[in-house]
Amino acid sequence: MDVTEAVVLAKEYVSKVFDEDKITGMGLEEVEFNEFGDEWEITIGFFQPWNVSLKSGSLSQVAFGGQPEYVGRRSYKVVRIKNNDGQVVSIRDRILEPKK
Repeated sequence: MDVTEAVVLAKEYVSKVFDEDKITGMGLEEVEFNEFGDEWEITIGFFQPWNVSLKSGSLSQVAFGGQPEYVGRRSYKVVRIKNNDGQVVSIRDRILEPKK
């Protein structure tokens, strides 16, 4: 499996698992291939509804045909995928280190 296939698989998996949470702003954050385990580790970031709010002035943008802007804390999940068969092994939180 190449990197693009692994990323598509990870995004689809996160989308299904968190479907009821109505996540938004999903995107690729990091990719790493673990040669020892022959697995892809794909980090996907997204917003969960309870961690976001509309940015001030965003509703006026919508009134003029624009897209709303959100502010909040993103969630990050690492999806581990077997390289040989595309099976998802796990999904876990990616904890960010605090800024110094």
